[in-house]
Amino acid sequence: MPTGFNPAGVAATGEHLAIDIRNTFTATTVLPLTVGVPAAGSYSLITTTLANLPAGLTAYLRDARTGQTTQLAAGTSYNFSVSAIQAQALVLGRFAVVFSPQTTLATPSSLSVEAVSVYTNPTHSSFAVTMPGVTGASAVQAELVNTLGQVVRRQSAALLASGTSFSVPTAELVAGVYVLRLQAGETTLTKRVVVQ
Repeated sequence: MPTGFNPAGVAATGEHLAIDIRNTFTATTVLPLTVGVPAAGSYSLITTTLANLPAGLTAYLRDARTGQTTQLAAGTSYNFSVSAIQAQALVLGRFAVVFSPQTTLATPSSLSVEAVSVYTNPTHSSFAVTMPGVTGASAVQAELVNTLGQVVRRQSAALLASGTSFSVPTAELVAGVYVLRLQAGETTLTKRVVVQ
């Protein structure tokens, strides 16, 4: 935990697990999570992939502190804050992954991983973002987040119905892997960016 952000599953015995293998998942399965952070601040839980879920079930992240439940899909980002007192120990009992029978969404988002382009990636001095318009959104907020969950660059751009393109400078950043978080209206999407 002292080196950075540290999420883990919790076994029935109370043991913290980096990998949690279960025989079955049902609509009543609850996977408690603990989170360790190096300091007070804002952090993000980001879903990179979801695989091998049973047919007919959808996974959600539940935050008991805020009461918010977020559907998990590739690219889903959930932002949360931790106070100085909370950062002194593992955050217990706040987060859990829960499951529910799949339902069809009334309106699919027009913002998808496939529809957003980030190039040149890996990058040295800057990269460009091209994305489509999003219903009900007139601007996009872009944040570049390091591996500790810290926002190292924040900017916004106008978002037309036809979409937008903008450049993100990276020359002053330390080489490494970052997450680009894009928010347009109620839609959030993340992309991996490598700075060399």
